[in-house]
Amino acid sequence: MSRLRATAVLAGFMGLTLPLMPVQALLVRISPPAARRFPHWYHRMVCRILGIRLHVHGSVTPGPVLLVSNHTSWLDIPVLSAVAPVSFVAKSEVSRWPFVSSLARLQRTVFVNRTKRIAVGDTANEMARRLAQGDALVLFAEGTSTDGNRVLPFQSSLFAAAKSVSKPGEAGASAECPAAVVQSVSI
Repeated sequence: MSRLRATAVLAGFMGLTLPLMPVQALLVRISPPAARRFPHWYHRMVCRILGIRLHVHGSVTPGPVLLVSNHTSWLDIPVLSAVAPVSFVAKSEVSRWPFVSSLARLQRTVFVNRTKRIAVGDTANEMARRLAQGDALVLFAEGTSTDGNRVLPFQSSLFAAAKSVSKPGEAGASAECPAAVVQSVSI
């Protein structure tokens, strides 16, 4: 990417993001449904600024859903959020990253402290509460980002959150929930 294009992309991103941060902060306080939808629209605009074209097949079912994905790049966040109104589950370290932490909080990210066993249980409870409220959460189940050439073992301690919000008479959350598949991303 040329220096001029990189500068234009950064200026476009900041020009979109900075004025909309207070809007989302207000929505988080006064309208949870709007606070779910607004980042979806925002990330679609971010993808346009970045020159990302998405080709999506299917859709994410409205209502409580836990989406499980691998994590290959920071682009996963705007791409997945552009596909559906979602929030993310992220390591607690993200909550201390300058600027990124503000964006994550505004998207209503659930943070997990992976170093304290009891904290993982608290995070699973928070996820269950959010799912019961109808949120769609994205969990990067490998617990880290990878190059995408292989799948690492899943960190399964947070899957219990999905099971806890099953409907009466169901054994638990289904692994067969229809979801969108991002077939390709081109930049």
